[in-house]
Amino acid sequence: MIRCESKLGLPLFGQNIGLSRLNLDAIGCLMGGAMAAELSERHHEYWRKNVRMTLILLGIWAFVTFVIGYYARDLSFSFFGWPFSFYMGAQGSLIIYVLIIWFYASYMGKLDKEYGVAEDEEE
Repeated sequence: MIRCESKLGLPLFGQNIGLSRLNLDAIGCLMGGAMAAELSERHHEYWRKNVRMTLILLGIWAFVTFVIGYYARDLSFSFFGWPFSFYMGAQGSLIIYVLIIWFYASYMGKLDKEYGVAEDEEE
């Protein structure tokens, strides 16, 4: 019988903790250790891309919410016939939030397909 343990000395089987480092180690142990490094590195690459995009979009959200909203009164020009500060407060920021959500959903869909973790769509 093969006994597999994680680097922390924890048993790798019988745990339901999702797609984590421990489960990737368990897969590598079952396969004789050959794929553990490849799966692990691929998993970390996926999460690096995910976190990077999340931080970029969070930065855009913060800029739109706090910077443009704060300085909008100083930006006194007409935008579609309305003062820019009114437009950003009433509609502009909401449109940008929806675009951020749409972009994140489409980006993550492509990233999931690229790394083989896409959810199957049921018909």
